[in-house]
Amino acid sequence: MGTVVYPAFLHPSLLNKGTENQTKNNEIFDVCLLNLNRAQVVGFVSSIFLRRLLHPAVYNSIALRSTLEDYGKKWSDNEFQALTVDGVRREVLLLIEQEAVSGSPFLAFKCWREFCARYFDRWRKTNVAFSLLVDVLGGAVGLIRKNAISLFRSLEHMELLMYGNFEALKDFSKFGFGASNDGFEHEILFEVLRCTRVLSQQLGPAISPVFYESVVGAPMMTPEDIVARLLKTVDCRSNISMASSRMRELGTDFFQQKELADHKSLRKFSVCTVVSLRKLCKKASGWSRVLNVIECYLNLLVPRKPVEKLDSDMTLNTNISLIVQATSQVAEVMFESALDVLLFLSYLLDISGQVYMLPDDMLKIQHEFIPMVHEIIAEWLIIYFLGTMPSESLCVEDFSSQLSSLRIDCNTGRMSWTEKLGSIDFTLAFVLLLDAQGSSAAWGSLSLNCLPQPVCFPNLIQHFSGWIIWGGSGEKPLNVFGRSTHLAQSLLRHGQYNAAENLLLVLDARMRHEKLLGSLQSIDGDWCVLHHLLGCCLLARAQDEPHGSTRQKKVNESMRCYFR
Repeated sequence: MGTVVYPAFLHPSLLNKGTENQTKNNEIFDVCLLNLNRAQVVGFVSSIFLRRLLHPAVYNSIALRSTLEDYGKKWSDNEFQALTVDGVRREVLLLIEQEAVSGSPFLAFKCWREFCARYFDRWRKTNVAFSLLVDVLGGAVGLIRKNAISLFRSLEHMELLMYGNFEALKDFSKFGFGASNDGFEHEILFEVLRCTRVLSQQLGPAISPVFYESVVGAPMMTPEDIVARLLKTVDCRSNISMASSRMRELGTDFFQQKELADHKSLRKFSVCTVVSLRKLCKKASGWSRVLNVIECYLNLLVPRKPVEKLDSDMTLNTNISLIVQATSQVAEVMFESALDVLLFLSYLLDISGQVYMLPDDMLKIQHEFIPMVHEIIAEWLIIYFLGTMPSESLCVEDFSSQLSSLRIDCNTGRMSWTEKLGSIDFTLAFVLLLDAQGSSAAWGSLSLNCLPQPVCFPNLIQHFSGWIIWGGSGEKPLNVFGRSTHLAQSLLRHGQYNAAENLLLVLDARMRHEKLLGSLQSIDGDWCVLHHLLGCCLLARAQDEPHGSTRQKKVNESMRCYFR
């Protein structure tokens, strides 16, 4: 069982209560952000923390207000309630800038850790668990908290597999693996997953936030660059350019002790990994069989296309927010799992000579598996982004908001939910769902008629994630790029210009990469649509900028998109 209304706490990598975790994550940031200037590094780090802080399952207005008051920030009840998402961002960033007066990345990182530790302490006090909630008739199970109720859901089979609960997977054939060979394929897969987890633990828990921010944040690095830099921390724990700064921060004695401990840890990891992979290769009589199992596993990570309409009774009794939040949880797990596989495959190529890998196997990984994993990561990343990114409030000059205020379109249902734009718990997924349906009727009401059963969530999650990536079962089939441009159009119609731009930039990066690899066919039409929409986003955002070079720069960029 797993929770739906789950407190997706600030990742342990962001709290860093242990010195070992602190220094490990500092190294990850150092290696990944090596060629960026000080302002870019601070902005990158702040964006990671702020994005997680505003996660709908993490954000708590009471906890945040009491945390900010610790730093001398005071508001009346009306003033704090009037803060939009952008207002909360500005207040928190201003506080961090004031605390990290020197503007150094290390000090900014330290300030964020202290702020998140305070917030986490307030969150726990605000959401103390009181008792269990059991619906005997419906079968729902929940946890009553001081200011919320957490509902439990059944874990998907893939989640059980990723969490290492192999014993719970009785019928392994449903995963696409044969039931023959006396469970031999099972053993290969379990060993591969064990190796991916060992590599992920060696790199540290900060890898997924860093990778995520590099994709959806300011375009400073490509995902391929991030992977290459992350693997450098496994090859050599520190380098000359970082040694002097680390020595100043940690002290000479501690730095030398840590450097020696890191070297021993890295050496142990390298030897154990090579030995394990050699044994696996020998047991499978070559890498070909291992790669076949990995390919089956990768196919399981792909979001499923909706094949039929959902049962109306199931959806009507399930609140939209529960579907969105549960899907976001699964998307995060799938994204991190796919990222672990990407890092493992890339590391496998780096040590291919030590594990007796043939050139044909290396080519298969390089030209088939790695592009496939990148696409899987992009798909789950889009689902997670749309499910967790708060919507933006409409600009005063926005035409659609003026239309709604005048009630010209006479759509009171649309008016009711557009007023929620800018709320932290009203994410982009709500905008897309309600825009696609015209109302909430097809996906479940905003109020809850009864508590949903834990077992109903897997089907809802699969359907919703598939709908985001592929569209509905009755819609004209589109590729991922065509479908995502439709989603971007929907976001544009409702004034979500920044989110639409982020989504389009993710697609643009993937299309460029796949076009270079020659794995896409006839994408010129999708490419033109993408750049036209991107030009619309840039032009709309230019209106929010004050007159000057920044505004003119966005206008020029939009013109280049239109006439590219």
